[in-house]
Amino acid sequence: MAGYDRERFASTSDSTLDELSCGICRDILCDPLMTPCCLQMFCHNCIDTWLESSDTCPYDRHPLSSAQLCRTPRIVMNMLLDLKIDCEFKDNGCDSVVTLDELPQHTANCRFNDTKYTDYEFEDYEEEEEPDLTANGLKIIENMMSEEMTEKVLSIVSNDIIEKTSLSVICAKISKKLDQKCGKRWHCSVVDRFDTQAIFIFEPGFWIQLKFGFLYYIIYKTQH
Repeated sequence: MAGYDRERFASTSDSTLDELSCGICRDILCDPLMTPCCLQMFCHNCIDTWLESSDTCPYDRHPLSSAQLCRTPRIVMNMLLDLKIDCEFKDNGCDSVVTLDELPQHTANCRFNDTKYTDYEFEDYEEEEEPDLTANGLKIIENMMSEEMTEKVLSIVSNDIIEKTSLSVICAKISKKLDQKCGKRWHCSVVDRFDTQAIFIFEPGFWIQLKFGFLYYIIYKTQH
């Protein structure tokens, strides 16, 4: 999806919104990526779409490919996730204002959500092959782990993923438990659309992507 509509951030100053806006769509960054040439930030979908028809940066016109894009600094992500946003079903009667960190979970459970699928489902949903479904409701979307390692990861994830707390806390707990039981350098990320291992650097054989509700949990181990 493209950026979040600026009008949904009523309590945030224009100057802050300007700092956290996409250089292409000008809305608030969604799943942002950063260019190495000018350190400008763009929505993941916006910059991907741009690079489908161009091989230069939209900001400074330097040569650019999708492989060169990098994740935005943690401090920027923290600022984004702390922004307060109106529920997208405000016109249906929902007056909830949540943080971006809480938004995917709120949207999935909002009683004013009268749509069959939301923007948080990836575009090719109907064409997706039926994924493996575990007993606890986790769907295995993509798996590069051995059967034994998969069982270990699922046993840890299934206990923490249902907790009613922030996504950042859930991911931190999952990573910590994996470090303790399966060796160091484990990571857990959450996205609200389908993603692939192409944007992550991971140790071969230690990658799995799970779907729980409307969220995608990417769990992997790095080499260094």
